[in-house]
This record gives sequence, structure tokens and C-alpha cells, in this order.
Amino acid sequence: MASVFSKQVALSSLLGFGFGWTVHHFCFAPKASADQEQSHTREVTAEVGDEQVAAQSAPPSSQPKEPKTEVVALPLVGDVSEIKQKLLPSEILAADMQSCLSPGSNAINFLKDIIKENDALSEKDRARISYAINVFQASSWQGVTVPSVLASDVDTGEDETLDEDTREWLRANFTQLGGGGTGKVKSLKALGTATLFAMRLKRNVSSMVESLPFEADVKTRKAIEQHLVGAAKWDYDIWKLKELTQGRELQTMGWHVLEQHGLISHFGLERPQLRKWLAHVESLYTKTAYHSATHAADVLQGVHFFLVTCGGTKLISKIESLALLLAAIIHDTGHDGLNNNYHKNALTDRALKFNDQSIQENFHVSLVFEHTLNDPSMNIFGNFNQEQKVELRQLLIKLVLDTDMSRHFSNMQAFQSAIAERGSDPEKWATATETVLCILLHLADISNPARPLHKARKWAELVLEEFWAQGDLELKHELPVSPNCGRTTELATSQIGFISYIVMPFFKLAGDMLPEVNQLVVPHLTSNLDHWKKLQDPVKVTARRKSVVAVQPPPPGLPAASSPNQPRSPLPRGIKE
Repeated sequence: MASVFSKQVALSSLLGFGFGWTVHHFCFAPKASADQEQSHTREVTAEVGDEQVAAQSAPPSSQPKEPKTEVVALPLVGDVSEIKQKLLPSEILAADMQSCLSPGSNAINFLKDIIKENDALSEKDRARISYAINVFQASSWQGVTVPSVLASDVDTGEDETLDEDTREWLRANFTQLGGGGTGKVKSLKALGTATLFAMRLKRNVSSMVESLPFEADVKTRKAIEQHLVGAAKWDYDIWKLKELTQGRELQTMGWHVLEQHGLISHFGLERPQLRKWLAHVESLYTKTAYHSATHAADVLQGVHFFLVTCGGTKLISKIESLALLLAAIIHDTGHDGLNNNYHKNALTDRALKFNDQSIQENFHVSLVFEHTLNDPSMNIFGNFNQEQKVELRQLLIKLVLDTDMSRHFSNMQAFQSAIAERGSDPEKWATATETVLCILLHLADISNPARPLHKARKWAELVLEEFWAQGDLELKHELPVSPNCGRTTELATSQIGFISYIVMPFFKLAGDMLPEVNQLVVPHLTSNLDHWKKLQDPVKVTARRKSVVAVQPPPPGLPAASSPNQPRSPLPRGIKE
């Protein structure tokens, strides 16, 4: 194996940097016979520290050469780009070379890979490679340690984001390879660029270690960070996050999940813009009982769970992941605690603007785009190309509009067909990713009854509180009281119906696409359903079976409700029918 390593692995060429060794290219060649090996070798000496090391090199150019090997005498100093060109003539290493790393760092990685990938290496060869790694790591020659994009005297074009002035400023201030030694005075442009770069670098380094979108003391930050560790778990406590962040749970969860999915860096989102956007979107949520920023944060966390813990990320692309998470963040912005039925009956401005079609959902997405696009300081879409902007906008509109609960059964029918055809095979979903996105967002949006019981109960109470408030308003304006909005609506009964006919069938269907849903979520749903059934009043259940439901009496001080079958009284705001 020593012969195989010394003759066939030309990585030894990289070890010659700065030590005056005569070396081979990094490539593999057929093993030479013993006679060939003897005739093709000559002794050369290389000094490393105080030791004299005997090294073997290829034969002179006049002798027959082994395939893909060549003698290259590397200078101690010189044009690094020329050295790199000689060392790497083959495309074999192109895919593995990282321009952000120095030649030395790349070489060290290659050596480590050889140790990992070759179980047949002898102990002697492993010791040799380990020694070479140690020598490289101890080397201080700038041509080895400086990233290759900075090592050359000329711009190699490896990094299109690095302009010439900034590159030269880095070489002059952080290397010994260029700048500062010629006695030339840098131009004002170069100095200005350097100053801006330094400020930008400081901001970027600071933001890279920031786990929150806002300033916080060390104790608070640590507490929030610790709580966010469990953000991909189904029993995550969004109320605790609200407490820790002092009411900034949505922007905190938004920042966290976008960072966790690598979307901020992948799409080059400007962090100052993103911070402002998240805070502003959170401020667009109103202080309703249920459709609040806390609900949005909870839905966002649910989507994160379905993507990470249940494996949803394997079904969709990066830009689709971004659209899904953004849709969860914005999906109920500006919600006034009143459902579409109320807006239709009351002929509100929203109903008139959107022609009674998914009134609230159209309002939510329209509101966010209006605020975002009219303020460059928080336009998070600014760095996207036109094609990406169009795709993102279309996806966001579709996803938010599909949160209209009136679309549940029509969408579910389409989901049933898609799931029956594709099952849980990720490859089969490649042509139906929009369906996947809609399923995941809808799952999270109706997931409250499937949470652990103490959380599910809290959400159920808040939903009913909001429903009752709408019912009171409908009575006040002599409008038909919407279903479940009367004060006599029972908590247990409403939850039983919601779980049995909406949530449970949908979650079980989704479990055919993501099996983890059946394993981790449906058991909670089943247990909660049993809980609500036990709380149901058996006397009232029996009475409902035998009697005709009467018009619900209004709370004290409110006028009686109009029958849905009778003409309505004049509508609010003086609008006539």
C-alpha cells in the first residue's frame, strides 16, 4: 500500500507547497511493476524543519511515464494561480475544490477524505498522511493559507460578489501577498469601498450570530434560544414563547424557522429588511381572541413541524418552502375576528372590495403586499429576479386563499385523488407540489384540536369567545346569527363536530402522504375527541335528538335575532339591499 500511495495518489504534489519537494499530480495511476518502480525512481531530499526526508518522485521526462502522472518541480514562492493550474490540470478535483478555502485547506480536506475512504490503507500510510496534515496545518506560507480567490495577483473571477477594490483591500490588510508594499497611495474610491466593506462585514458577522430579530439582554436571549430548541416538536408551547418575547412570538418564530431552513442565506434576504418586515407583519394582526399573531405563530410552528419532523421538506423545493412559511406568517393579517359570513351579510367594505369571494383571505394577502411593496426598507422581495417574484406572489396568493374554510371539502376531494395516486413517495409528488403546500398549511391552520389537551382546550375556548363576540354583533345589527356564534353554543359539542367531520378525516388523509402525522399527531386527536365526548351533557344531547332547535335567546340588553328565513332589517352603514 505504501507503493500505491506514493505512486498512485498524486496528492503528494500538494504537500510540496513551500517545502521544495518534487511531487506528482493528484491522480490515480495503475500500479507499476517492481522493475518499473525501481527504474523510475530517484532520490530527492526535502527539508522539513530539522529533518531530512527521503522522497520518491517520477522519472525524468525522457523516461516513459505512468498514465496521468508528471514531474512538477514546485517553487517555494511564485504565482499561485500558475501553481494551481499545474497542480490541477484534470477536472477530477473541480467538483471538490472550494474557492472559499485556501489551497492548503483543500489539500487537508482531500487527505482526510483519503483516510476515511480507504480502509485498506496500512498503518504506515495512515501515519504518513496524518503527518502531512499536521505539517500543512502548521505551515504559515501565505500561498497555502489564503483563500484562492485572494491568492492571485489578478482577479480570477471565482467570486462574482467580490469587486476588485474590496479584493485588493483584503489582500493588503489581511495577507502578505499584495498591497501596501508598493508605496502607492490608494484611491479615495478604494478607501471608501474598504470602509463600506468593513462596515458591511461587521454587520454580517453580528447578524450571523443573532438568533433573534430584536435586541434582548443576555438572560432573555438565552431563555428564548433554549425554548426555540423544541420548535420542531408537536407539543411546543407557543404561549411560553409569547411570554418570553413579551408579545413578539410571531416575528421570533418567523426569524427562527427561516434561519433553520437556510432560506435567509439561500435567497440572500437582507436581514435588516427581514427584521422590519416581520415586526410590521406582526403589528398588522389585531387584538382578537383567536385570529391573532399568536395563532399565526402557532400555525407557522405547525408548518415547521410538518416540514422537519414529518419530512415534508423532501417533497418541495426551496422557493416553495419559503412561500409556505411566509404564507403561514401572513395568512390572517388584519383579521377583525369576524368570519366571511358576517362580512357578506353586513356588506362591509371588505365584502364590497372582494365581491364576497374569500373576503378575509383576499384582504390578508392584499394587505401584506400593499405594505411590503410600498416600503423599500422592508421589501423582502427586492433581491429576487422577476421570475422568482412572480412565482412567490402566485404561491402566496393561492396558499392564503386556500385557507378559506369554505374550500375545505372541495380541496379535500382533490387531495384524496392526489394522495391515492402518489402515496408517500416523494418522487411522485414532484408534479403536484402546490397540492403539498396547501395540505401542509391547511393542516397547521386547523391543528388546534390535535394539540396536547391543555393547549387544545385553550384554543377551543378562544375560538368560542371570538364566535360569541361575532354573534353579539350580529344580534346588535339585526343580522342572522352565524352558526356556532350564539351564546348557547357548547364548547364540547362544537369541538366534537369540528374534530369528527373536519380535522380527523383530513389528518388521517395527510398521514397517507406523511406517515409521521398518523404516528405523532392523530393519537392526540383521538384522545382529545374522547375527552370532549365525556364532557358532553347527555341530557342535552338527548333533548337535541327529540326537539326542534329554537331561535337562540339573545343576551340581556340585545334585540332578538331575525330568523334566517325572514327579510333582514336594514344593514349597517346605511347600505340598502
